[in-house]
Amino acid sequence: MVRDHTKTQKFRFWKTTQSSSIDVNELGNYLPSGASSPEAQYLARERVEMIRSSLEKLSEKQRSIFLMKFVEDLDISEIAEVTGMPVQTVKTHLYRAVAAIRDKFGANL
Repeated sequence: MVRDHTKTQKFRFWKTTQSSSIDVNELGNYLPSGASSPEAQYLARERVEMIRSSLEKLSEKQRSIFLMKFVEDLDISEIAEVTGMPVQTVKTHLYRAVAAIRDKFGANL
């Protein structure tokens, strides 16, 4: 008897919740768009192009280590293993690459 009462209470709760809840698909129509404005998209493309051109000016080792760290998301130890370089050498190349790109862009990067 108590068990039936509990089941009935749970059923009523879910039935009430379902009837008064908002449809998630319908809610999406009221949320602001997450898309960037055309101006923001242009500025992002411009910044990517500037970074790409800056990367071309780095040495091959600095460029590959920079890309492994920030594009491939590898740890310093993983980069050292892949390149066969000591960890300290990887850190030095990465530091110099980041410094060169920051010099190009200032503190805005």
